[in-house]
Formats: sequence, structure tokens, C-alpha cells
Amino acid sequence: MQHAADGYTVPVMRADTEDAFFALEFEDAPLEMAHGGPRIVFPDLYGWKSAKWLCRLELMSEYAPGFWETLGCHRRGRVELEERFEAGWKLWVWRCLAAAPGLYRRIFGYDVWVWVMQTGGQALGSIVERWLPWLHDARKMRPSGITT
Repeated sequence: MQHAADGYTVPVMRADTEDAFFALEFEDAPLEMAHGGPRIVFPDLYGWKSAKWLCRLELMSEYAPGFWETLGCHRRGRVELEERFEAGWKLWVWRCLAAAPGLYRRIFGYDVWVWVMQTGGQALGSIVERWLPWLHDARKMRPSGITT
């Protein structure tokens, strides 16, 4: 499990780590704040599988969902297979939500789109903590026998 400085968590399956690399800089300069270094980059996975501002790695013997996986994002997130969302009612919700940022980008431009994507995740986290405490608590649960 990757743990970010802002509390974000995201698991990555061992099978998906073969081409991963640790990123501290890009083109001989430290990663810009917007790109969130240090981080582990997984070239075959969607970007949400790479925690920005990585501060801790937790090796686990069993799968446990991270922030987005708890909300219905796919547990693996392989780009080649278009693994964005898990099946079920959350898939429909995510398809509707996924269309909205594209509208922001087309209407207001790239900078507004980046802001919406970054603050949207933070806002969603706040909503989960306040209005769906059972879901927030599920994010903290660990399979039995696993210590941090």
C-alpha cells in the first residue's frame, strides 16, 4: 500500500510492479509540486495508482482497498485493459462523474481542469469522512494478521 503525505492510500498488485520506477526528478530537475514527488510510477497503470508525495510503503500479504478503490475504482487499473471501474452500480456513477471534468477542460481550459481534478478528490474525501463514515472506516480496516 502506498501512503501519501496528504493521507491518500493506493494499493498496487505485485504483478503490476515489474516496470515501475521511483521518481524524484524529471529532466534533471526536481519534480514540480503539481507532479508530486517523490512517487513510484507504474507505466502500465492509470495515474491514480501512483501516490503523489509518497511518505510510506506498506507491504501486504492480502489485498486491501485504497481511497479510490473503496469508492469503486478498479483494484488493478491497467491501462491496456481499460480497467477504470469495478462492475456494479458504482460503474454507472463513475461514468457520469468521469464525463464532467472533460466539460470543465473544454469550457474553461487545462488549468481549471487540473484544479477540478485535484480539489475534486480532496472534496470527495471530505464528503466520505463526513457523510459516509462507514465507508471512511472501511478504508482504515486491515485484513487480520497484517500490521503496519
